[in-house]
Amino acid sequence: MMGAGKSTVAQQLAERLGCPWYDLDRMVEQRLGKSVHDVFARTGEAAFREAEASALAYLVESASTPYVLATGGGTPLKPQSQVLLGRDFLVIWLDGRPEILFQRAEGSARPLASQGLAAFARLYAVRRPLYKELALLRVDTESQDPEKIVTALVRWWKEHTDDRGR
Repeated sequence: MMGAGKSTVAQQLAERLGCPWYDLDRMVEQRLGKSVHDVFARTGEAAFREAEASALAYLVESASTPYVLATGGGTPLKPQSQVLLGRDFLVIWLDGRPEILFQRAEGSARPLASQGLAAFARLYAVRRPLYKELALLRVDTESQDPEKIVTALVRWWKEHTDDRGR
């Protein structure tokens, strides 16, 4: 969900693991030549989700080494993305109370954070079951700083992967 710290944690985790990291929103922006905000404004969320699913599929097919991926909060909304996430990733759910996540996301360029706390909380309620279903691990990010989260995730990663990162 927006405001959980996905990009920050993904980048730091990849650095600690010595592997590349990708931010799915940035990949979509590069592929379309537009910001996420512009895509939402010009073509809508459905078009963005299609582009996001396409970028995810491309990454899964083209990456040859283990990597860390920061998805968008709505990535699991597309069934094909759910399949890829469940099949090809160790999914970690960075979570917090909707009020805290909204506070972090409010005022950003994130299109879905501009509709107020009530709308944000409804969005969270819709997405939460998807996150819960896909995640192998849930991490509460509201009471920990990114460094502590990353340290715990490195430990978890080593316990759940083999020497090739699988």
